[in-house]
Amino acid sequence: MNFIKHYILGWTLGLTASVYGLAALLAGRAFFPGLHGPNLTVDGRGGLVMAVTYLSGGLFLLFRLVVEKRVETRTWRTVTYVAENILLLALIASMIYVLIKVETVQ
Repeated sequence: MNFIKHYILGWTLGLTASVYGLAALLAGRAFFPGLHGPNLTVDGRGGLVMAVTYLSGGLFLLFRLVVEKRVETRTWRTVTYVAENILLLALIASMIYVLIKVETVQ
C-alpha cells in the first residue's frame, strides 16, 4: 500500500495534475468534466481558476505523499505542513469558485 500511495498517487497523479495545471494556466483554458455540450473546456477567468485547481491539487498530493515522507528536521516539517494546508485551501477555494460560477463561465 505504501508503494501505491508514494509512487502511483504521489508521483504519477500529483505530477501529472501539476504539469497539466501549469500548462492549462499558460493556455488559459482547462478541462472540466461534467460540462454539458460538445465543449468540455472552460476558458477565461473560470479556465484560469480551474487550472489553479489542478495545479494546487497536484502539488498538494506531491507534498503530502512524497515530500512529507522525506523531511526529517522539525523546522522543515512545519514548513511542509503549512505549505500543504495553503495548497489544500487553494484547492478548495478554487473548486468552490468554479462550481458556483460554472453556468456563467460557459
